[in-house]
Amino acid sequence: MAVNSGAVEVTRAGATPLLAGISFGGCCLLLPTAYVGNLSYELREYKFKYTTIILLVECIFYVCACLLLGLDHMGNIQESATYAIPNLLLASKIFGAASTIMSTTFAIIILLAIYTTICPLLWSTITLFTKTDKSIAYKITCVIVGIVVYFVCLFVPYQTLLNYIMTYFGYCGFIVFAVCTVRYFYVKHQDKANGMLVE
Repeated sequence: MAVNSGAVEVTRAGATPLLAGISFGGCCLLLPTAYVGNLSYELREYKFKYTTIILLVECIFYVCACLLLGLDHMGNIQESATYAIPNLLLASKIFGAASTIMSTTFAIIILLAIYTTICPLLWSTITLFTKTDKSIAYKITCVIVGIVVYFVCLFVPYQTLLNYIMTYFGYCGFIVFAVCTVRYFYVKHQDKANGMLVE
């Protein structure tokens, strides 16, 4: 009600809740792509169903955690709407008297999570323009792009980055998900037709 009445103004990732959900879901799918792809490659010698079960359980717990966070923020929308990173506000509320230490620790965890997410995306993107990740050109390109990203993040407000870059990044992730899903079932059908499908 506070949002609909205009009493609270929030940064929106889409014009409708459906578009916001698609954007967020696309981000959640696209951000760990490099890690999941590498994990699947390393576990290629094992039965694929076990890897599938592990990833499925992880997805279920992640969705449940996101739902709980969303409900917490909705219950405290007046304050959450004014914070660039509402999860830090939630951490300070939960930890109470120990919030100074725990919130700082939580902030460090968030920074490390951002680092371990963005860097693989940066590296995998640069490999599209260089022949090998062992070359000097690759390393120089990593440094240059890293500097550019640093200054963009330094001068562009976080809310702006979140509202525009991450929103359209999420839409791209949803498109990639749709294409990969269609491709997966197509290849699976072709392998089954050719007698190459291994359970």
